[in-house]
Amino acid sequence: GSLESSVFGTNTTQAVSLGTWGVLGAFINHKVSEVNVAFAEPVKVILTGGAVEPLVSLLQVDHCYQKDLVLKGLALVVGEKE
Repeated sequence: GSLESSVFGTNTTQAVSLGTWGVLGAFINHKVSEVNVAFAEPVKVILTGGAVEPLVSLLQVDHCYQKDLVLKGLALVVGEKE
């Protein structure tokens, strides 16, 4: 796709989706910056779940992404009880 289609989408559904992800990414970037200043200490955003993948490339703050973090945590808990 062209730059235009990757920025604006090629139909209404894509445009709304790209806009929504963009606003969410900007909001997280802004709030994390505010928290860093308020606490005078950097924070790290932890993202999990497959549905959050479009957000990962939009973040300009310290972050890590684990697609299946919840499942890995559950596996640890179950493994400890056996």
